[in-house]
Amino acid sequence: MQKTGRGGVAGWRPSDSLFLPQKLALWIARQIGNEQDQWALWIPVLFAAGIVIYFGLPSEPSGFWMGALVLLLVGGVVRGTQGARGEGIKKFSIPLLVLVLIPVLGMSTAQLRSYVRSAPKIEKEISFARLKGSVIDVSATRTGRARLHIQPLQIEHLKPDELPALIRVTLGSKKQVPEIGDEIEALARLWPPAGPVAPGAYDFARDAWFKRIGATGFIMGTPTIVAKNTKRTEWQFWPSVDIEKLRTSIAQKIERAMSPDTAPIAIALITGDRDLIDPETAQNLRTAGLAHILAISGLHMALVSGVLFTGLRMVLALFPVLVLRYPVKKAAAILALSGATFYLLISGGAIATQRAYIMVCLMFLAILFDRPALSLRNVALAAIAIMMIAPESVLRPSFQMSFAAVIALISFYEKAGDKIHRLRSNDGAGLQDKFWTPARKVGGYAGGLLATSLIAGLATAPFAQYHFNRVASYGLLGNLLALPLLGFVVMPAAIMALILMPVGAEAAPLWVMEQGVAAMLWVAHWVAHLPHALQTLPTQPDWVLMITVGGGVWLSLWKHAWRWAGVVPICLGFALSWTLAAPDVLIDREGKVIAVKAEEGKYELTAATPFFVVENWLRRTGDVRHPKTALSESEHVSCDPRGCSFVQKMRPTVVILNGPTSWREDCTHADVIVARFYSSW
Repeated sequence: MQKTGRGGVAGWRPSDSLFLPQKLALWIARQIGNEQDQWALWIPVLFAAGIVIYFGLPSEPSGFWMGALVLLLVGGVVRGTQGARGEGIKKFSIPLLVLVLIPVLGMSTAQLRSYVRSAPKIEKEISFARLKGSVIDVSATRTGRARLHIQPLQIEHLKPDELPALIRVTLGSKKQVPEIGDEIEALARLWPPAGPVAPGAYDFARDAWFKRIGATGFIMGTPTIVAKNTKRTEWQFWPSVDIEKLRTSIAQKIERAMSPDTAPIAIALITGDRDLIDPETAQNLRTAGLAHILAISGLHMALVSGVLFTGLRMVLALFPVLVLRYPVKKAAAILALSGATFYLLISGGAIATQRAYIMVCLMFLAILFDRPALSLRNVALAAIAIMMIAPESVLRPSFQMSFAAVIALISFYEKAGDKIHRLRSNDGAGLQDKFWTPARKVGGYAGGLLATSLIAGLATAPFAQYHFNRVASYGLLGNLLALPLLGFVVMPAAIMALILMPVGAEAAPLWVMEQGVAAMLWVAHWVAHLPHALQTLPTQPDWVLMITVGGGVWLSLWKHAWRWAGVVPICLGFALSWTLAAPDVLIDREGKVIAVKAEEGKYELTAATPFFVVENWLRRTGDVRHPKTALSESEHVSCDPRGCSFVQKMRPTVVILNGPTSWREDCTHADVIVARFYSSW
């Protein structure tokens, strides 16, 4: 460029306008090059993105073209690494191919998993059918009734090739509850697995597909037990049957030794079965920010393996001969890993538990091979392993919240590790006297607990709002008071009880565990009843969650200063988290209840039942009203035996018809007609 004497520009070229974008692109490329050791951490992120894209597609993609695209991209990467082209071309073409290849691999993995887990399912309701099958699992619902997972051997009205692999039914009677392995006959009413109650809500039908559940319903009357403890189940169910029997036996021993208030919590912490917990107790734990205590995850797995590892090292340290001759640290790691494996089996193996177990395995394997035990690379390996095994878990809150918390925590402590170490190793004379040292250690523990709770809470808050619409206002206080009880009393006593159960000496440690659980429940009750302890928030749109998560991942995975750019989308996501494009009309799948959005923005209802559906509709819009309260306040809805109508100025008129008696009349003044009957019009 040539400048004139007065500062003007002469000889302008079109390429000059691209100077700033080119400079910005070069700066970004330089930053990415400086972060080369962090590139591997983005593999699970891209893989997860491919899985999310697959489940977001409106129709099933072609498996042939998906496989062809994978082969084409792999061939391009291999050709690029082996070709004779210049280094400049390789430097940009291969990373671009990999950036496309990894999400495509994620999509292909999800599609393959969908195909492998496919199984027959019923297409419509079966009102009355004789059912014969083997009981795979027995659990309890919140009403106290038993819920069975059954491998059907025969269902009336269905051909053998139409039988689902599994069905889930609830017993209508409490008189005779079958045991795992029993073969039963009963009269059942079955439905296809239900879809989401609202656009974007939890999709039970999708989860049922991957669990191979082809029908749900209930058993009418008392089932007949044809045979006890049979082995007619398919081979893939044999291990789960034996493990479920062991879990049931452990739960029964806990119930006999502890009170009805504390036993369900202890059972949840040891076996992962939360169905017996009283709804009020569960709500107190959620309101106090302690619901994560019931979900066996990294905290529980770390406590179990950590207690076993530390305990064995302390015992072996009492024998100098063993310490001097053998690597007792590695022996303790092997024992702790064995204990973690047993805990994984009896805890139900939820996604958060699997992630924690893989992390523990990597940690102890690192000890065995004298490598660093905890890092984001281990988290990345755990994420890839879980997504390869169960790609559908990416859409579940347990996967999202557990990985969000652990990534944020490890990233924080990796970057702040030097400062924390300097703080702990302060050699000042005033900090080493016998009075200050204990206080400093207690303060350090409390500060670490507070920082951990704050970081984990902030990392999981967007997912808590998206999936549950609730945020605990005093979660930090609840965790600060309850986690020491869990770490120093409850879980060590639980481990000791499991060790002593085979010899029948579990009573004493279970008593200790009961005292710790009772104290945690008192903390939960106290915190939950503080003013404004629970905030109900509307479900933010998917794109808002993506913005927030993208900023958090950017902030956590990069090391250099440009990672702070991730704060911008995080703040933007939190600012937009209140935005919600709520549908104008919501219709229950059976047409039993309809909700219409009034001019004030709140829904007005035609009925308060089904309660589960209406409660979810209200909660997803941040409405804290009880369904019956919302129904009583639906002043623009009027109903009679023929149907209901919603009439309000400046809003569409909606008419709900139970029958065709006034079809022509309603068509003249209604904007929307919802018919609960078939019509060719």
